[in-house]
Formats: sequence, structure tokens, C-alpha cells
Amino acid sequence: MEPTLIRVERHSGVDVVCLASPANRNALSIQMLDELTATVASSAQDPTSRGALITHDGPVFCSGVDVVERRSTAAGPRDHSNLFADLLVELWNYPKPLSCRIDGAVRGGGMGVLACADVSIATAASSFAFAEVKLGVVPAVVGALAIAKLGVAGLTPWLLSGDVFDATAATRIGLVSHLAAGDAKSESESFAASLTSAAPGAVIATKALIRSHTHIDIAAMMDEMRVLSARSFESPEGREGMLAFAEKRRPTWAGPP
Repeated sequence: MEPTLIRVERHSGVDVVCLASPANRNALSIQMLDELTATVASSAQDPTSRGALITHDGPVFCSGVDVVERRSTAAGPRDHSNLFADLLVELWNYPKPLSCRIDGAVRGGGMGVLACADVSIATAASSFAFAEVKLGVVPAVVGALAIAKLGVAGLTPWLLSGDVFDATAATRIGLVSHLAAGDAKSESESFAASLTSAAPGAVIATKALIRSHTHIDIAAMMDEMRVLSARSFESPEGREGMLAFAEKRRPTWAGPP
């Protein structure tokens, strides 16, 4: 049996879900996607859980889809586009408070995880990027959800360029809800503890109310975006981008450094 890439602990009634594959920059491999989806589904169904907090080991929250693995994976129901869309549906439909604690880099698919959070706490050391276009692919699954939740104006420069932005900019556009003044861990634990003073049924009903005002049909959106994502990865630019990444060189469209 493969070692787990997810570590789960319970603190103040909240399931702390740690992405625990720092050697792979917590990339969304098939195993990581399966484990994270199953963990979130289990937490959602557990009547003793008051919510979930997603955090990370190492200096990277999540580097996005495992590009090396994606390059060798045939398109189909178990490819990364489909499994990642399934994960975002599970995260978006999570009925209890979902938070993220970030103290490092968030790229590509990691931005989709963050977009599903009700509360996100980041340190000034954190950085963010919708990096897909740098790889030659469309940020379909991630971008569609982020735009639907946050609006298009603040996201447009970052989606088009794939450039890195800091935690202050992420807070300004609403991707991060709170920029920690110091230790993000203590601030996120304080929030988790505050949930225990609120009635669990009222919290769940309030989250349902909030979600109802986003007007997102997550299942229909992901059905459309998973097709676009898979097509983009199979495109000439997508193939060149993944090959350049594997060979640690600039892709052909980037020109000289």
C-alpha cells in the first residue's frame, strides 16, 4: 500500500487536513486527489466534525497538478482534469465551514482549493499564481470557479498573465479573507475554536444560505470545464508546456530569457 499523502487530526472539533507531500511540493497527483476527495467526503458525513481546515507541510501549500504524472496519463475518467473537478465539487458542496491556512506558495490547482474555502488565512510569506497559461493550458476548472465566486475584474490580470502575486493582492481580490499579522496557525486555531461556540445546525444552515446567493451550479460548471481542461492539456501548447517543464527549459513560445 502506498504511503498516505494526507494527514488528518482533530482540533477543537475541526478536521485539520494537512497536505503532507512536501518532497513533491504537495502536487495534485492522482493519489493526492483521491485521498483529499475521500477525506473531505468523510469529514462532511461525520456528525462529530464541526468543519475542516486544509493546510500543508513544507514551503508550498500546493503546486497544482502533478505535471510529470499528468504528461504520462491517458485522457479518461481517471485523468487529472476529471479527478480535480470531482475534488472541487466535493469541496464546494462541503456543508460545514471550510478554511485554508497558507504559509507558502499556492499555484494552479491549489488556487481552486483556496477558492472553495469559506475562510482563508495566509501569511505575508505566501504567494499565489494561476500558473496554467505559463504551462500552455487554460485555467478552466480553477478559473471558472474563482470567477464565479470572486468576480472577473480583480482576477483578469492574474488569469491572463499567470504572474505571481502576493498575499496583500490576494486579500484585495477576496481570494484570501485574512492576512495574518503573525502566526497563521494560531489565528486559524482561534477561528476553529470560535466555531464551537456557535450552534452547529445554525452554522450549516447559514453556509447553505451563503452558497445559495453565489448562484453557482457547481456540477454543471465542472462538467463543462473538465472537458475544456482535458482538451487544453492535450493541445500542442499543453504538450509543449509539460515537456518544457519536465526538461526544465523555457517553452518555445516564451522566446529568449
